[in-house]
Amino acid sequence: MRRARLVLGGVGVAVLLYGVWTLADAVLPASYAWLVVWLLGAVVLHDLVVAPVLVGLRWVAHRVLGALPPAALAVLLGAGLLCGLLVLVVAPMLWAQHLGPANPTVLPGAYGLRLVVSVLVLALVGALPAVVVVRGARRRRH
Repeated sequence: MRRARLVLGGVGVAVLLYGVWTLADAVLPASYAWLVVWLLGAVVLHDLVVAPVLVGLRWVAHRVLGALPPAALAVLLGAGLLCGLLVLVVAPMLWAQHLGPANPTVLPGAYGLRLVVSVLVLALVGALPAVVVVRGARRRRH
């Protein structure tokens, strides 16, 4: 286990150094201050908005869905996590579409509709295995 941790740590440090080198090469020194502001803003946004929202959602999920078997709860939480990640990826595109891109060929898709359909599909794909697990647990109890 110690060897695996050292290897993973070494790979992580190598990737970090490569990222810093690429960043230093791609960003002009005059933009370093804005980069620091942006990175600090990301940390503040995460700590003040994203983390509390996720903690609250997890608390609600365990209160509402806590009676479910652990496997069903895991499937539903996984589907919810995927939905959240999808929304985080698509939200900037929706905002850019709302602002109106300078070039109409840049964001031509119906991202809002596709997001809704994708979330519904993920909800269905998450709910079906959860129902199977709950029914199996009820049958084993009886």
